[in-house]
Amino acid sequence: PAPMMKLDLTKAFWVQNMVSNLAYSRWKDAYPIVRKRIDDIYFDHAKKVKLTDISAEAIYNTVSPEEAVKFATQVSVKMAESLHHRWMEFYGELFVRFRDFSTIVEDKENTRCGCDVKQPGISDEVKRRIVMETGDHYEVKEDSSEG
Repeated sequence: PAPMMKLDLTKAFWVQNMVSNLAYSRWKDAYPIVRKRIDDIYFDHAKKVKLTDISAEAIYNTVSPEEAVKFATQVSVKMAESLHHRWMEFYGELFVRFRDFSTIVEDKENTRCGCDVKQPGISDEVKRRIVMETGDHYEVKEDSSEG
């Protein structure tokens, strides 16, 4: 099959799309968690890039430009592999937390599952929209034949 028609978890494209698609379906709950993880990774990588640049420049000046390029490439590949691994683990964290239309968080006091399960249900805003869009279509009316 065409590459876009075959799931391959070794490819960043698929892992990043798994995170995105899960987050889209629970945006209100997932976005703050995803945003924090993106920021954490960004700042972590920014520090590593700064240190890599300093080391690569030293190698460039003391050894050779070729060795500096080799060093920078190795660091870049390791960072990419680490990012892929971290993002796959993050997908797992999100999947565990936002499954079965629930939000599930760790609760060590709960001896049954070690978790707390909350069902967010439908927001009041969505309920109002349903009423506005469907009128009395879903209204439960009293059965006048009972009495």
